[in-house]
Amino acid sequence: MPYTPRRLHNEWIRLIRSVAWKPPPVFRPPLHSGTANQRSVSAVTRLASLLVAAMLLAGPPSTALAQGTAASSIPHKVALIDISRVLKEYKKVDALRTEIKAEIAKSEAQRTAMVKKMKTIKDKLSSPNIQQGSPKAVELEKQGLQVEAEFNTFKKAERTRILRREAQLLKTIHGEIKAVVKRAADAWGYTLVLRFNGAASDSATPNNVVGQLQRQVVYHRSEDNITQPVIEYLNKQYLKQSPAPRTTGNQPAGATKTKKR
Repeated sequence: MPYTPRRLHNEWIRLIRSVAWKPPPVFRPPLHSGTANQRSVSAVTRLASLLVAAMLLAGPPSTALAQGTAASSIPHKVALIDISRVLKEYKKVDALRTEIKAEIAKSEAQRTAMVKKMKTIKDKLSSPNIQQGSPKAVELEKQGLQVEAEFNTFKKAERTRILRREAQLLKTIHGEIKAVVKRAADAWGYTLVLRFNGAASDSATPNNVVGQLQRQVVYHRSEDNITQPVIEYLNKQYLKQSPAPRTTGNQPAGATKTKKR
């Protein structure tokens, strides 16, 4: 049976009484010396075992206390970032939007051809040469329904394909932003980074006043807003990886700037 704190306490009391306290000789029956020695040795052995068990039981709380003290010594700092602004000013996002438009354009010719085919069938059905209910009209209606079904299936498949591609690109963007935010937090000693809306608001407008009151961040120091340094670093890294020709010879915003502390 494993030693528990309660059982250990009871064993301590029982052994201390048996080893340290002995009644006067007048109350003790005569014992053979061999039996007494054996009992004494057994008691001492069990007492040593209890000492070891006590040390083992006392070990983990001490370790946990030391770890808790070390963790509490780390200063707590909070940073803020405007993700909406990052997505607007990160140049790679514009490039990915262009890529999405190119994906949509790939199927534009097929979509146009299917729409044109449906319009042709509809025009034939409305022609005065085609009588309603005639075999020719029935055949055209059948063709029209078939082309319409194919067109709806095509639109659904293309929408799924574009959304999947867009999700992959957004996942890439999110991963890059998160990596830069972590790097900035580690460099500047922030333990928590929260998203907030850093857009300026016109307090004279009632709706904007209500919007300001509903914002989660009521006050922050300007040096705890890491939005601009993150945007600058992202654009700097993106332009390094994409040596596309630029219209001006100027450096991009933030190419050489660093966040001042």
